[in-house]
Amino acid sequence: MRAFVTERLDGVRLIETVHADVPLSVLLGAHPGGEISMDDPVDHHRSGFVSWVYRRERPFAEDSLRDCIAHLPGSVYRIKGFIHTSDHPRHRVLVQAVGMRSDITPFDQWDVADPVSVLVIVADRAVDRAAVDAALDTC
Repeated sequence: MRAFVTERLDGVRLIETVHADVPLSVLLGAHPGGEISMDDPVDHHRSGFVSWVYRRERPFAEDSLRDCIAHLPGSVYRIKGFIHTSDHPRHRVLVQAVGMRSDITPFDQWDVADPVSVLVIVADRAVDRAAVDAALDTC
């Protein structure tokens, strides 16, 4: 099945499962034990996934972020959170990405003077976290 799909869909990201047993942290971007540390990645030993929080104080450019997400390594499965953008500087912007697809939507007004973007990233344990963070930094 893997060969069939990857031959037809360039760059597709697959999660192999048995009986569709996918960790909730991958599907929902939530840490199974509660809060995710802002500094340390969470290693989901049994599932083979890792998640971390990406934090940024400068605003994103939405089109640049969309393009970046579409070109991240196949080992990145899920990204979600709220960001500050130059496109909508007064609004929190919701980011939800699965694989190469992303939805970046203005949400509500910031209730803080200095907005900060915070994204939770879920990936395969083999991911190069520094490369993903560096790619996001260019947006």
